[in-house]
Amino acid sequence: VLRLPMVVYVDDLALIGRWLSETDSEMAGFQEWAARVCGVVFKAIKDKSSATSQLYLGLWWNSLTLTRTLPEVKLLEYLALLDAFAVATSLTLRDRQVVAGKMQRALLTLPRGAACLLGSIFVMMAGLTLAWHKRRTTVEERENYRLLAFLLRLNKGHCFYRLGDFIEVVNGMA
Repeated sequence: VLRLPMVVYVDDLALIGRWLSETDSEMAGFQEWAARVCGVVFKAIKDKSSATSQLYLGLWWNSLTLTRTLPEVKLLEYLALLDAFAVATSLTLRDRQVVAGKMQRALLTLPRGAACLLGSIFVMMAGLTLAWHKRRTTVEERENYRLLAFLLRLNKGHCFYRLGDFIEVVNGMA
């Protein structure tokens, strides 16, 4: 039984805990259980020891502040791409695939509902089969690029990944 929260993305796992030794011990127990019960063996060479700040899925996860942050180099790269695509009149399938992947990572710094910004891009990819196939951009698609760039500039690629310790405020009352 896992007692600590685990972030799972396809085949990458990150266990988040307050104490390094407890986190390492629980991950070792999970890996032993997965091998014994499920037949899933983890590659020890890919394991990282616990740290209060860990690079995972291209974001810095901090278990003390409960935040995740895009590295500044990536943030600037994403902003430049979004700004360029916000004024582009047409994009290739490859362009859209690249920006969709980068947007997906950037959206991890925003609330879950922000993922709707990807919808128009996937609609515009439909029917394109070869990397160089082009399609004109729509106003909605360009606005989504512009909006995400605006939001990333506001939050500086930084967010809380866990809000459970905050007091919920409803109608101005705690």
